[in-house]
Amino acid sequence: MASPPNVESIYRLTATQEGILFHAVQNEATGLYLQQFTAVLVGELEVERFRRAWEATVARHPALRALFTWKKRPHPLQVVRRTVELPLEVVDDVGLINDGAALETFLEQDRRRGLPLDAAPVMRLTLVRGSAGRHRLIWTFHHIALDGWSMRTVLHEALGRYAGVEPGGPLPASQSHQSFVEWLGSQPEEAALSFWREHLRGFDEPTRLAVAAPAGPPPSSEGGSHRDHVLRLSTERTAALAQAARSGRVTLNTMLRAAWALTLARFSGRDDVVFGATVAGRPPELPGIEETVGMFIHTIPVRTRIDRSQRAAAWCTSLQHDQLDALPFETTSLAAIQRASDVAPGTALFESILVMENHAAPEMTGLESGRSSLQIEEARYLERSHYPLALLVVPGPELELILVHDVAKVSPDVATQLLEFVEQTLSRLAHQPQCTVAELAALGDKELHRLEQLSRSPAQKAAVQADDVIRRIEAAALANPEGVALRCPGSDPESVTYQDLVERSQALATGLQGHGVAPGDLV
Repeated sequence: MASPPNVESIYRLTATQEGILFHAVQNEATGLYLQQFTAVLVGELEVERFRRAWEATVARHPALRALFTWKKRPHPLQVVRRTVELPLEVVDDVGLINDGAALETFLEQDRRRGLPLDAAPVMRLTLVRGSAGRHRLIWTFHHIALDGWSMRTVLHEALGRYAGVEPGGPLPASQSHQSFVEWLGSQPEEAALSFWREHLRGFDEPTRLAVAAPAGPPPSSEGGSHRDHVLRLSTERTAALAQAARSGRVTLNTMLRAAWALTLARFSGRDDVVFGATVAGRPPELPGIEETVGMFIHTIPVRTRIDRSQRAAAWCTSLQHDQLDALPFETTSLAAIQRASDVAPGTALFESILVMENHAAPEMTGLESGRSSLQIEEARYLERSHYPLALLVVPGPELELILVHDVAKVSPDVATQLLEFVEQTLSRLAHQPQCTVAELAALGDKELHRLEQLSRSPAQKAAVQADDVIRRIEAAALANPEGVALRCPGSDPESVTYQDLVERSQALATGLQGHGVAPGDLV
């Protein structure tokens, strides 16, 4: 039977795409999984030439011409159009180039517009013309169609075409997202499911922070309820972290996993934690997979059991071994892994994810070093998922940590504390690799100060020197973390170590703050 006149191909979604579709449709007003790339373009801008470069790029990559259909179907499908019209809007507003507040307002409004998934392409471009050779590009696209790696590929090609650099002829059918989906469907799952079943055995509930939900009314659904907290490490601290990774023969990714696992342990009160980690999802056996455009990444669970007596360097090495063990099974769908786990059906396996933005700097510098006649400055990539917590890591001379949190579930104060603890842990990993994990997790000066401030009401100041008590307990936890601090006959457990006491106190303090408790309040 002949295909409809403007249909090139029809095929299934990956399990990851189906998950994104579900959450996007359920939360349409919040802009979940809408991605935004924005940057200042420096150079002489010819709008029609710019348009032609993008039209040719869209014509070359089927994934950029796909729409998604799911209503009244046994399973959702992606439909690739033969031709599509490029949605490019040209705006004359210098404020969007130089005024940060105006840009943020525009990005929020752009997100609220949404993108219809049943019309191709699921993207749009806004080109802001400025003066003195400075312009701004805002590219909004849906994550169901593209991952960050593909975003970089498309940008390189479109701006390269603008500069007169042609990428080559048409792509072979084997180098397409459809061929990847077909390959994925042909892979046996038995060995993979056996691995994940054993890996997650005994873990039966997601790792949740021991903090109260933020007080007050829930945020407006306009634009979503996710907010960003950004922290940049200096070039010196970033270099020290990279050197520590090389000396310990582990990757930066492994050190970030260690820091996030320890952060979850601290704020959940558990030493067996699971979080999600995004993986590239591009099987090397498929030809041209590195340059293929589409949605390939997906998320796998990372389970970490924390032994506080272990040396930090040895712990990172064991985490990297775990990562290598999971490597052959990374293409297993999260839905299948979830079914193989002991977590109850309908309950999420994890509530936070760690994302290493491998498409970001320094790889993006290829666009900044002369390949395109339009140079890129002030590049930003904004993304939103359905997870309450996401730690995004952007490599570069100054490592950037972005904590994206749902303000309906995690307050800004708690988000700040989480990010500070990640920073502290990374610093200790860089400078004290032979400390124990217990010492790695010990309270820092900022946390001690926060606890002191919380404990100091006027009445308490007269009754007890709280700071002295806190510091004595902290000193005991550092000197003998496994020593017994409290005995509770008849309870389970019957004793509490100094380290447990410190961590439970921190979790309680964080929970009280989340409820809006201030110094001097009666509880």
